Amino acid sequence: MTPRRVLAFGIEIALVGYIVYYLWQRREDLERVWALSLIDVGGLIALIVVGDVVRSWEFQYLVRRLGASINYPEAFALTQGGTLLNYAPLNAGTVLRARALRHHRELSYTSYVSLMSAQILVTALAAGILGLAAIALAGDTIGHGRTVFAVACALAIAGPVVAFRISPALVGEGTWMRDRARTLLDGWQQVGRHGSQLFLLVGLALVKLSLQSFRFWICFAALQMPVSLLAAIIFASVSSVMIIVNITPGAVGIRELLVAALGAFTGLSFAETMAAASIDRVASLIVALFLGAPSLGYLRRRTLV
Repeated sequence: MTPRRVLAFGIEIALVGYIVYYLWQRREDLERVWALSLIDVGGLIALIVVGDVVRSWEFQYLVRRLGASINYPEAFALTQGGTLLNYAPLNAGTVLRARALRHHRELSYTSYVSLMSAQILVTALAAGILGLAAIALAGDTIGHGRTVFAVACALAIAGPVVAFRISPALVGEGTWMRDRARTLLDGWQQVGRHGSQLFLLVGLALVKLSLQSFRFWICFAALQMPVSLLAAIIFASVSSVMIIVNITPGAVGIRELLVAALGAFTGLSFAETMAAASIDRVASLIVALFLGAPSLGYLRRRTLV
């Protein structure tokens, strides 16, 4: 084993160790998960795993659309290993995926950024659609927050629609920056120019958001909070729109604060809503650890990292 690979392996061990330490620091939240009924815990974990399966297939599809070759086991391992390492500082999982695709599948860093940003745009579009539908069905049951939520969802739809229609020719060419911008916009158009492809990706994003909504609903119900499934859908959709950029490792704390704030805005207890979101977070971390660690081992055996 070369010194470089020894160093990379040591960094991976250190990052996973940091995540285990983080879980230990949040052991009080962990106890909340085990306080749930077995049916609730099983349902929550099953929904997370199904979501991971869908995310991995979506990742494989997007990578192939950009001209790189990747099979599903590799896509699943990169998705799960990356998810685990994203709980470490500096979004280490994103770096892991970008380097693996650059060095082993000849996908440039700019193309990878294009892929990830297109995925964010599609998620925002789907969240806006699902959120508006839930708001319309919920009627006056969500109180004075309805207008604000509706505006956020409408903007989430408008932004990606405009972005997918920007022509790469608008930025020109000839300089390093312009060439990278053209590659980025070309990747967006690869997603947005074909109706059937965009429909498929929006459908996948809707499935992921629906799974997240059911997860929130289970957590709220476990704490005996009066939150309907439609309200859980709105929380999942609006929080997904508002958390486009992660400013903490794995967006830890940010999503929980957003969900708690949304809950307080609609008249729910801030503390109880935060507790429900924390249960979902800890369950996600548990699944990330149990799927991510073996995935990193698989990637190492395949010499992809």
